[in-house]
Amino acid sequence: MSKKTNKKKRKTTDKNGKEWLSFHEDGNRHMLCRHCQNVYVIVDEDTVAVTCSGCTVRRSLSLMPMDNFFKSVKPKTGRPAGWH
Repeated sequence: MSKKTNKKKRKTTDKNGKEWLSFHEDGNRHMLCRHCQNVYVIVDEDTVAVTCSGCTVRRSLSLMPMDNFFKSVKPKTGRPAGWH
């Protein structure tokens, strides 16, 4: 008797039907970043697409300006600390 294996078919394309470049080396799957297509990242077999850390930083900075990440600086009055 043969054993039936219920392996779920893995989806390797994104919602638009595009399949991203990947390859296997030393038992690990590597994928290219989907934005810059320059950086290879080690991923699981179920991964459809990947974004590298550099593209993530660029995208987050484009959504919110750098000034919003830092506290606003009050102008100094010139008096010593504790002066009322």
